[in-house]
Amino acid sequence: MRFTLLLVLVSVLVAALPEAAFSKTRMRSLKHIVLDPGHGGTNPGAPSVTGLFEKYLTLPIALEVERRLREQTDATVTLTRRTDATVGLRERTRLANQAGADLFISIHCNSSENPEANGLEVYFLDPDAAINEFDHLIAHEERGELAQPEVPNKAGAPAEEAPPLTIEQVLLDATMYKSHERSELVAGELLDTIHRVVKVPRRKVRQAPFAVLKEAEMPAVVLEVGYLSHAEEGRRLADPKYQERLADGIVAALIRLDKKLANP
Repeated sequence: MRFTLLLVLVSVLVAALPEAAFSKTRMRSLKHIVLDPGHGGTNPGAPSVTGLFEKYLTLPIALEVERRLREQTDATVTLTRRTDATVGLRERTRLANQAGADLFISIHCNSSENPEANGLEVYFLDPDAAINEFDHLIAHEERGELAQPEVPNKAGAPAEEAPPLTIEQVLLDATMYKSHERSELVAGELLDTIHRVVKVPRRKVRQAPFAVLKEAEMPAVVLEVGYLSHAEEGRRLADPKYQERLADGIVAALIRLDKKLANP
């Protein structure tokens, strides 16, 4: 009798729980996320104050983010590396392009000659830099050589104009421009949410011509989770518990971001 009553009580309590307790968050805009653990293999990255190199910290953080995304959301998650492997900068973004990803996040740790520098920074690519880079790549592929800057010929006449872009190239230019405009929104959400969840000092959203971002056909950012050169932060970044907190902050930011993108 007591067992029967217990079963009934459990059933009532289960029925009263919200649906969210059993279902994952449905990602409507960020359905496929590519995480890029910075450095790896022959490129160790910056050393921390403890002597541990950056490549050994970015991978476990990315793996924790992946685990939480799979547990909490229905997003597809791809990593550019899962081991201490050498992966080219362009290869990382091309992998995301080929996968048709909706977001690319390259995870790094910062370093500075100033031992007091610490905190979170997020970088995105200037849209004009992305378009200029794409034009450069087109010229490289068409001529089979590095594109040279336009210079006058010996007679002082303007150099020959480049051939006009095809419709497909113009459309891809527009796609890349829009994607990199959205990257600023991604960068801001990551900075604000991780700062709030993890209580890590926040620095700025910045723009920089990172090679790993230049070919991205989707919103793409470089996330610098802290300074290895800072005495306290450098040690904290090597702590698995702190890495888990960073992963919590990143996932919370991505869920919030997905809602914003789905309901602009």
